[in-house]
Amino acid sequence: MFRTEIKEDPEGQPIITLRASAGMDSVDLTMKEGSIEDFGSFAFIFENPEKFRKKLEGKDFVFFYLKDGKFYLLSNLPVMWMKMSDQSRGQIKAGNEYPLNEGILYSAGGLNFVIKQAVSKGKEVVVPLPRDKKVLQNSTVLSALFVEVEYDGEKKEVVLLGRGGSTPGIPTQFKLKDIEIKMEWGAKVITLPFSLYLKDFVMRKYPGSNKPSSYESHVIVKDPKNGKEFEYNIHMNHPLVYGGYKFFQSSYDPDELGTVLSVNHDPGVIPTYIGYTLLTIGLFLNLLNPFSRFGRTLKMLNKNQNNIKSLLLVILFSGLFYSATAYPGMSEGNSQKQVVPPKPDMEEILQTVKKIDTKTCRKVWNKVPVQSGDGRIKTV
Repeated sequence: MFRTEIKEDPEGQPIITLRASAGMDSVDLTMKEGSIEDFGSFAFIFENPEKFRKKLEGKDFVFFYLKDGKFYLLSNLPVMWMKMSDQSRGQIKAGNEYPLNEGILYSAGGLNFVIKQAVSKGKEVVVPLPRDKKVLQNSTVLSALFVEVEYDGEKKEVVLLGRGGSTPGIPTQFKLKDIEIKMEWGAKVITLPFSLYLKDFVMRKYPGSNKPSSYESHVIVKDPKNGKEFEYNIHMNHPLVYGGYKFFQSSYDPDELGTVLSVNHDPGVIPTYIGYTLLTIGLFLNLLNPFSRFGRTLKMLNKNQNNIKSLLLVILFSGLFYSATAYPGMSEGNSQKQVVPPKPDMEEILQTVKKIDTKTCRKVWNKVPVQSGDGRIKTV
């Protein structure tokens, strides 16, 4: 487990660290000059705005850039800000350049972010953390992969940071001799050939409690390439199967307005049939191969015919023992005979019930808690 620190270095490069959050989710980002953090319809870009303006049509953005030794931000959206030291507030108009400062909460397009560090010349340093319970439960703690890159006789050690699992890695850019290299360690982001639109998220709860009994996602599949658009309900044991992908209902957002789907790519039954075919061929060839376990055992038995006779006797007695134990109590004489349980004596049962103390029964049953149809807990 590791965390990163930014230290000033005369030989370093411009670096910004920030924490971005939307709803209950937050992420720590380390951005170097030229890097982009894309969140779908929104992007953080650490670069000169003039280089990207024409490439960002239809996407909201916040630019960070360095000018005359100072950091600035610029967005195509109005940006609200609040200084956390004195709670003063203000607004930056869309398209206006504004100084970027630490200790200020910015908000644009429903995304909040705080600048933790902004260094004009700095270096990212990886610091190991103790493997205690608090650290292991912290979702913002990073893992690190140390790799050695070699090009044209020159070597360089590079640290690749990530959070593991299904989380994309943090891109690392560096220069080795005359080439620019970008490396990333983490999950690969795949763009689907179609899109899903969440029409509604429905959650049902147990009566009298906040515990969910079921939840489902009403989605619209939009596939303009194939000219298809249809609605579908995804819930437990009812996944959406489309375009070679399966979408399962996995979880939901804490505000109960959004959904979390897990997805896997199913290539179909052909690879499965190919696997079964190869397995069958392998088993058949194993019988013919004189150097296989079966072939070596057969050679050993052929050296001593008595061993073969003994093996046959063992198999024979094993079959007889199985027949005797598989159906106990059955033989040729009584295989068709059915065992019928004796008829209960109702008079004896009634006499036993009459001896029961009804007052004691009422006291016991009055203490048994049950759940009624409306979810309330009460006694019998």
